[in-house]
Amino acid sequence: MLDNILCTLVGGFVGAGASIVTQWVANILTNSRRRRAIAGAFAGEIGAICSIMRRRKYLEQGQQLLEHIDQWQQPLRVMMYITQDYLTIYHSNSSAIGLLPAPLALDVAVFYTQVKSLMEDVRPELPEPVGTEDAKARLTGQVNLLSETLGIGEGLVTQLHKVAR
Repeated sequence: MLDNILCTLVGGFVGAGASIVTQWVANILTNSRRRRAIAGAFAGEIGAICSIMRRRKYLEQGQQLLEHIDQWQQPLRVMMYITQDYLTIYHSNSSAIGLLPAPLALDVAVFYTQVKSLMEDVRPELPEPVGTEDAKARLTGQVNLLSETLGIGEGLVTQLHKVAR
């Protein structure tokens, strides 16, 4: 009788253990698939944002405007009407950034925060610069931030593609 009870207990433990291991493996596989999908989606959106910035030559135009301000002493600024949401992947998946490896998650958060800051800096309703020095300081900051953001973004696309595979 003791043998039967022992066999039943051992069988129960083996069954429960197998169930736990099976669930654990299933979770790992699900998270792995989700991590790859999130990485691919972020790579696509970040790549598109960087591509748009490069094709429209925002960095070069900012540098040219800076030269113009310096040469003609006119307190100009960049203004853009942004009518589209270029951050849809980020908005719908920001809670999943934690599935990415920590350094990538950090860089993704930095990239999007800097893009949002750049978008804020060019809103038409912002006050005009107070003089040439103010215009140069603002624009220099924007050009530097844009250059840094492009570098982060282009590096991220490569790293995210590796995770997505």
